[in-house]
Amino acid sequence: MKKINITLDDIGRIVLECIVSIAEDANDGAIDAMSKLPSTLYHKSPIGFRESILRNGLIPNVGPSYKAHYEGVSSDLKPYIFLYNHDEVEDGEYDSTYDDDIYAIDTSKLDASHLHKDPDEYMRGCLVYDLKIPASAIRLVYKGSSKDSDDMSLKPHNHIY
Repeated sequence: MKKINITLDDIGRIVLECIVSIAEDANDGAIDAMSKLPSTLYHKSPIGFRESILRNGLIPNVGPSYKAHYEGVSSDLKPYIFLYNHDEVEDGEYDSTYDDDIYAIDTSKLDASHLHKDPDEYMRGCLVYDLKIPASAIRLVYKGSSKDSDDMSLKPHNHIY
């Protein structure tokens, strides 16, 4: 049998790796409180929901876009609010395929333990939140037209960010 030399530093690194692994599993994808959460995240929604959102806030649900994204994969989808970080999504803007309203969400008013990376690993910069977001944390920053974005010559939304 070959002898292995392990130092206290080695043991420390092994223990730390184990703790981090256990914490990540326990968080189930929750955003690490130590990582830098932007002060603002964004949400897109059809203009038909504008009055309700501004009055009642955002409520987690399983909407048609969410269902379509996971069609055939799972019938037991957890209700979420979809959010994105414009600094991390491709081209700086999440493409909903429509010229939707865009809302700025004040992350200081969110419970970060309920903010998770989008379960779809290909949705870079996208997050989900499983609690209601109060109207006081929401600001309408862009009024959409509800047209299909393919039919429009949309300007980049840099003025929002």
